[in-house]
Amino acid sequence: MTENPKRGAAPGPDPDAEAFSRRFKPSLLAKAAYATRIVPRLGWHRISRHIPAGPVHLIFALADHFEPAIIPTDGRDRAPADEQERRMESWCREYPRLANEWRDSDGHSFQHTYFYPAEQYQKELVDRLAEHCREGWGEAAIHLHHGVDAPDTTDSTRRTLTAFRDSLEQRGCLSYLDGTGAAR
Repeated sequence: MTENPKRGAAPGPDPDAEAFSRRFKPSLLAKAAYATRIVPRLGWHRISRHIPAGPVHLIFALADHFEPAIIPTDGRDRAPADEQERRMESWCREYPRLANEWRDSDGHSFQHTYFYPAEQYQKELVDRLAEHCREGWGEAAIHLHHGVDAPDTTDSTRRTLTAFRDSLEQRGCLSYLDGTGAAR
């Protein structure tokens, strides 16, 4: 590992930042030209924009891989089953405690999308995640690492995804458009 060349250097102006600033500092004429394009638009926006009378809906999306088996230092290695179970139980215990206070205007708790890897399917872990989702803490989504160790085929990928989708659907983990139809 190489040492950071600036570590331990005396504090002071960054010569790279100063050089960048000198090269890209706009002239007064460039600033005026920019203002002639922006100011009329800003004025029109202020006059014509619609300000909603009621509540404004702001949607935050937080989604990430949910992989109880992962070993952070080696993505191909897997944690032992008891460690995966410990991680799942810890998450299912702590997440509601932390997320419960963050509710929307309808009283719904913050929903987490769990991108669970199909190739790491373990019935006990998925059952616990399904219970967590049924309690209102989120929904599962299908995630697949394929073709990592060897090339994958269309048929194999389809079989893996379909089987995992059906497993999640049976447990009520997937979302439905308007609460009906096939799992999405």
